[in-house]
Amino acid sequence: MEVVSMAENSSHYAIEPPIDTRLNGAIRAFGGIEDAMMIVHGRSCCHADNFLYRVMTAGHNKIRLTGGGLRLRDISTGGHHKLSLSLSATYEQFKPSLIAILSTSVPLMMGDDVEGVILKLTEKIPVPIISLPCPGHSKNASLGYDMALSSLCDYMEVDGHRNQRSINLIGLKSDNPYALSDLMELKRMLKDQRIVVNAIFTCDTFESLKKAPDAELNVVLGGEGIGLAKKMEEMFDIPYKVVSYPFGLRGSVEFFESIASALGIELDHRSIETERERLKEKLERVYGFLEGIYNLKTAIVGESGRAFDLARFLNDELCLDVKLLGVTSANAETARRRRNGDYFEHFLKVEDRLHLNEVAGPMNIELMIGSSLEAVFCKENNVPLTKLFYPTIDQVFISDYPIAGFRGVGNLTELVLNTGMDLNR
Repeated sequence: MEVVSMAENSSHYAIEPPIDTRLNGAIRAFGGIEDAMMIVHGRSCCHADNFLYRVMTAGHNKIRLTGGGLRLRDISTGGHHKLSLSLSATYEQFKPSLIAILSTSVPLMMGDDVEGVILKLTEKIPVPIISLPCPGHSKNASLGYDMALSSLCDYMEVDGHRNQRSINLIGLKSDNPYALSDLMELKRMLKDQRIVVNAIFTCDTFESLKKAPDAELNVVLGGEGIGLAKKMEEMFDIPYKVVSYPFGLRGSVEFFESIASALGIELDHRSIETERERLKEKLERVYGFLEGIYNLKTAIVGESGRAFDLARFLNDELCLDVKLLGVTSANAETARRRRNGDYFEHFLKVEDRLHLNEVAGPMNIELMIGSSLEAVFCKENNVPLTKLFYPTIDQVFISDYPIAGFRGVGNLTELVLNTGMDLNR
């Protein structure tokens, strides 16, 4: 494995709204809470970029993102009045169970008294209001995601009762392609093993998330949201287990084994064997096509929580040659997984598209697994592209079509094969 670095004199710049920011990470965390609202307290530019991604990747009935609309004149007088108006309008219009205020660079530099505004409106707005500093220049979406999730601990309820064989899923992001189908598949698989999903961070209601301490175990998918798991262990004595995102047959079985081991229970291997036989029959139908993509030079570009596990599936189970693993946002597990990974040749922390193009161009990539942001590179280099990562803004995902878990193996294989075989791209 080789870590790719750019020369010091290389010029690289962002050619799209940035996604690896603390603000974007926090929006993706709070955005999955079905009855919450978010207010971006800052200039319109900070709100507009993230609003665009929210509209194009989340359901149009689940945007739940408003802006404070600060203007230049507000810089001299302070943005507290605009924030007060935004809070009141948001509550009156949507009646949310939770409001999150995400303060960007300008109000933070001005020293806006956000907590004072919240205190003043306590009686008028009788729901929890969370305030987080999210300066637009601060990178690391994973940190913003962790901060947002961890802030929910203060509102969790403890009744002293633990539901046996119950878990919380942490790190499932509802705006990822196929995410809701993946969630249904994970629930189905876990139900077959008599394991109950207690709460999902974040693809759940605020009321359900408040009952997270009732679970016996926190399951952290790919390291996303590990800060919440650590805080809940400290506050509520709930252990956590970091597991791989269950791509592929091997990944799905290991997902089960890790959870069962942490819960101290035995797996029902008969149901796993049944799934294995179903999958075998499907893949035998396309055996010749699978031989045709053997050793295909592949690049994967996406956030760390899913990219490593997808790379392992493509390398180990489909026998593709993963030339490049590009991570758009790193979490606490990234460094360890990079050191231990033997299923990809080069690793790259993607700073922007030009950065990626300069590195991937000479590799003669034959298949790209990424997002809408890789489309220009793929068009210029005639590389087929499968969009499995955030942000995918030019496709919709409303069918029951998981790419994770046992059912996801066939679907994911089908996507890879069809992308490679499409002569009309």
